[in-house]
Amino acid sequence: PCPESLSEGNFDFTKVLLACLAERPCPVLFASSVQAGSPTPYGQSKLAAEEVLLRYSAETGAEVFLYRLPHIFGKWSRPDYNSAVATFCHRTARELPVTIQNPGQLLHLAYVDDVVEELLRRLAGPPNRQGTFCRVSEVFPITLGVLLALLPAFARRRADGTPPLTASPFPGQHYPHSMSFLPP
Repeated sequence: PCPESLSEGNFDFTKVLLACLAERPCPVLFASSVQAGSPTPYGQSKLAAEEVLLRYSAETGAEVFLYRLPHIFGKWSRPDYNSAVATFCHRTARELPVTIQNPGQLLHLAYVDDVVEELLRRLAGPPNRQGTFCRVSEVFPITLGVLLALLPAFARRRADGTPPLTASPFPGQHYPHSMSFLPP
């Protein structure tokens, strides 16, 4: 997306929403990103939206729940659009090359169902807070190199009928996700 559309979708829309709430302030939950504050147009638009939300909270007393969501993986993700993990799975399943610049780069991944569960928990009670920000409780740190090494291993397990790796939650959740990208 172009920088203008990112600003419109993140910052400008947030300002319009808060203007609508000015008469009757109410709590707001905002899905931000770990990219907030990065020098990219996306990161800058997310940070600007967070700042206007914090001002809204300070001026009105309304609670604001800012979630700087990690990279999300799971069902309904689309390759080459909203998920690096989906892109890697799609390309690996089709034996297409995957190029990364830094195999040691650390990603923090959250399974989409864990994100939804946290947001539903927030509706029922207090959020899982860490300072200013709310957080998803189940986050998996993994390097790009380790993530890419898992994908062919998953495919081999499927091909030879070996059960998926389920010793920890991440491989157990990621295995069906990665298999969903196999060609029909």
